[in-house]
Amino acid sequence: RAQPLNWFLCVYAHNTMVVKYPAPTESSNLTFLTHTPRVLFRKRGSIIPQLVPQVSIAVGLSMLALYWNPLTLYLDEGAGPSDAYVVVGFLVCFLTAFRTQTAYQEFCKAINAVEDTLQESRKLGLLVCTALDWDVSPEIKPIARRILRLIVVQYFVMTEFLGRTGPNKTTLPKVMDRMREDVRLITGPQEFDLLYPFEPRTTKGSQSVHSHANALKVTLWIQLMLMDAAKKKALVTQPSFNLLLDSNMRLYEAFWDLNLVDKNQFPLPYVQLVKLLLIVYVFSYPFVLEPSCQGLTPVAMAIIAIGFFGCEEVAGILESPFGTDANDIDLKDYGAGLIRDLEVLYYNRETKAEFVFDDEVDLDFADLMEGLGYNKPRSRSSMFGRVAKEATPETDGASHRKLPRRETGNAEVIVSEASGLFHSASSSSSACSLAILSGSVDTAPWPPRRKAAMSEEPPPPLPGQCAGLG
Repeated sequence: RAQPLNWFLCVYAHNTMVVKYPAPTESSNLTFLTHTPRVLFRKRGSIIPQLVPQVSIAVGLSMLALYWNPLTLYLDEGAGPSDAYVVVGFLVCFLTAFRTQTAYQEFCKAINAVEDTLQESRKLGLLVCTALDWDVSPEIKPIARRILRLIVVQYFVMTEFLGRTGPNKTTLPKVMDRMREDVRLITGPQEFDLLYPFEPRTTKGSQSVHSHANALKVTLWIQLMLMDAAKKKALVTQPSFNLLLDSNMRLYEAFWDLNLVDKNQFPLPYVQLVKLLLIVYVFSYPFVLEPSCQGLTPVAMAIIAIGFFGCEEVAGILESPFGTDANDIDLKDYGAGLIRDLEVLYYNRETKAEFVFDDEVDLDFADLMEGLGYNKPRSRSSMFGRVAKEATPETDGASHRKLPRRETGNAEVIVSEASGLFHSASSSSSACSLAILSGSVDTAPWPPRRKAAMSEEPPPPLPGQCAGLG
């Protein structure tokens, strides 16, 4: 019964665009040797190929500076252009780092906007499956099923809109056709004609007069379905109906948050200023660096060019996150998870929770805590841990068995063998208390401090004070 949906998932998750690179599961002394090469030599999504022109020009100018340097020819020996380049370099570093950091913040906003869209879609699907009473009428379940499908339609209409508009819009006919085909797979003939009017259904996305559909139409269809369910008295409560309507509109608001991030760019004057300063500074720096570095000037300039132009290129990538580039956010991959979750909601609506605890067995998580390993004793490798271990009385292996009461002066102590009682000693006072509990310290009544001070013998230890521990 879910065969068409599963087929759509297989087609849609076939070619993802997000670059996923390996991350070390556990850090060790060999992480640098095993993990670093896997990241540096990863081809797809790498920034290195985009830096080849800039690095080549910088190295070429460095080679020229080795044989012909106009600064050494026309400036006096006491001239110091390097001092001025230090100031200019600080300015270029600040402007470049500011743009890169701001672009990364925009990228994080884009990720948050995508997550908000997905969560609002799941929330609407959850409310449809729980806040609507499907048993009121045989017409309610088809309405709920159509709303769940329209949520998917809404998401992929948004995906096409973000991919076909904005500064990072795709120009590849294959990608345009794929986006249009995705919408066609999950819409009926009438719905598709309403989304893309005045053209045949078989028209490819790259040949269509409509670059994208209007997502507001899908929001309207969902709203009308909810109103139809309310007329059939399928609402559990009136507040639940308000939640349904509010969730539908929040989903549309999340879409416009995505669009705002996609269309928001750095002002053109700022970008021009950064690029101009980068070009002038990096490409003229070999002539300033040559008198001090000489033969190492090409190597130094290659590193400098990678650093400056690399940050600038990364800022350009992060600035427009919704596109078809390798490092853009993969909305298709996110959509696959949304479809699976909506399918789970639909087919598991009738699932009832199992009652593990009844009247005879009250709420008890003891076995769960034991199975999760929360009751395991902590390590006693520390100094106070060893003191606590020595202070703990020997047991016969029984767990949670209390030893008989014994009188120790004025203090009546109950020594328990419950696991984990003594393993929390982490200070001198805790270790002292454990020593008192085990009987290694005499707790018999002691004379007052004033009388003890008048006697020739040293006073006995104070309450809570252990000999040898201070």
